[in-house]
Amino acid sequence: MKISQIKYKIEKSIDIRGVVGSFLYALKVLKKKVLMIHPTKRKALEKMRQEDFELDKTYGLDTAAIVSTDNFNTDSENLKYATQYQPISWIDFEKLLAPYNINYNTTSFVDLGSGKGRSLFLAASLPFKRIIGVEFDKNLVAIAEKNIQEFKKYNIKAKYIETICQDAAKYQFPETDLLIFMYNPFDKPVMEKVIESVIKFYDQHTNSIMIVYFNPVYGNLWKKQHFLNVLKDESNLQIYATKQS
Repeated sequence: MKISQIKYKIEKSIDIRGVVGSFLYALKVLKKKVLMIHPTKRKALEKMRQEDFELDKTYGLDTAAIVSTDNFNTDSENLKYATQYQPISWIDFEKLLAPYNINYNTTSFVDLGSGKGRSLFLAASLPFKRIIGVEFDKNLVAIAEKNIQEFKKYNIKAKYIETICQDAAKYQFPETDLLIFMYNPFDKPVMEKVIESVIKFYDQHTNSIMIVYFNPVYGNLWKKQHFLNVLKDESNLQIYATKQS
């Protein structure tokens, strides 16, 4: 890792947690790494990763392997704000979203930082109007496009699925109801740009907006948006939706 990257990571941590918080977080990470040396912990992690790859194999997909930002292929000036590609777990989207009475026929599912497209596959089990992955790494987009062709072979309910090679900071949302999905895809500067885009969309359209944010490192930025209600606020997941008029 380059010195500039280490410097940025330290500054990022201080920005999020403060100086003392960053020190305590560093100790927590170190403790976690030490614990992972324990054979039982290591075997559990290896088993989980193996199951991840086996599910990929079952569906003929390529979504499990982690990709470092050092291997990203993009011309974006926001590369330094990117996080590594790591797939979301194989979650049941229908169960996750059931409490919120979403009109899927009018709603576009948009994954910002969609990587290889696993979330698109999971979302395709529901009849969204459109499913769109937004990813700025050219190699990940190419893999996602192949994955989309594979999972179209299955009995999926969504008919319109695509992945777009674009920086999320510059993406313009479709003029439909929105479900914006994120799995800790980027750092604060890009998240702030995304929020600006969502605010602009809200000001210009009457469509509903839902935010589903896993590993919500910058969840505090969304909590400040007064046009959103907090529907779920957990350490690993936050869900927001526009307030009913």
